[in-house]
Amino acid sequence: MNAVSVNNFAPRASNYDLLADALNGLYIDGDDSDDMTLNRLEISLQQKVKAVIDGEYSLDSLPIFPTTASALLPRLNDSEVSLERIEPMVAQDPALAAEVIKLANDGFLKRSLKPVTSLEQALGVLEIEQLRTILLKALLRPSIPIKPIFYNLVGRPLWDHARDCATACKTLAPNHQIDGNDGYLLGLVHDAGKLVIFKLLCSAFRATSATVSPRAGIVARIVQRYANELSHRLARHWNFPPSFLDAIEAQGATAPTRMSALGRTLFQGNLVAEAYVVIQKHRFSRSTLDEALRRFDLSLDLVYSIFPAAPRPAAR
Repeated sequence: MNAVSVNNFAPRASNYDLLADALNGLYIDGDDSDDMTLNRLEISLQQKVKAVIDGEYSLDSLPIFPTTASALLPRLNDSEVSLERIEPMVAQDPALAAEVIKLANDGFLKRSLKPVTSLEQALGVLEIEQLRTILLKALLRPSIPIKPIFYNLVGRPLWDHARDCATACKTLAPNHQIDGNDGYLLGLVHDAGKLVIFKLLCSAFRATSATVSPRAGIVARIVQRYANELSHRLARHWNFPPSFLDAIEAQGATAPTRMSALGRTLFQGNLVAEAYVVIQKHRFSRSTLDEALRRFDLSLDLVYSIFPAAPRPAAR
């Protein structure tokens, strides 16, 4: 995290919390990562991630948020289902949203040369039966078994952050003269690379029979090194337009000064969403967090305006 990763985190309750922070880019290196000798699970994870980067592992079949599946499946079986009832649920899940956009952007479905960049556009291109088919296929495809506690404490924050970032980007979009729907979709899918790493981490657990545990510091390094590149590869795989690809690729920069308007929106929206996580999980002083955000023309007041339920850090 660029703006608020400072060294006064409160102690964590468990290794699950540390892993969640590692996957979300909020982990600060500690003693557990000082030993760089990888254990069997960490070796398996790193090998799988490199296989994806080298094109040896499919980019399809990202994990779907379980509550999305349980909410959508009954509606898809309803012969009277409407796009208006489906769109809000699809808009909550980065993997599903991306699959719908990809289908709409496939050459034989395009009605114009202009790329589809929003769910609203995609749903206007697709027939209801086409949409039902792609969603049912995605929701019913075989998935990697994930222990509920591992999903709830490590996986769920990934989906939560994706939705929070989408909300922040849509709110900030007018400041950068871009379409709010573009901002929302980009925020929703920008961290899809982390979903890949989460899926591969689950696979590595299975491959090693969970006899060892991954260290958060090692996972954090893998995320820092590969997640953005994976997100960029996925966006290309989904046929996202060049403006989206450039915005995602630019997130490897340390400041948004040379980014496009779409890139700056994503950069700031991501920081706002991450600040929201920080003030939910950690006890930062208001002045420290506000000062960190203001370096990027943001503020704690802005975070509260977008996420009014956020707890208030101590004023000290």
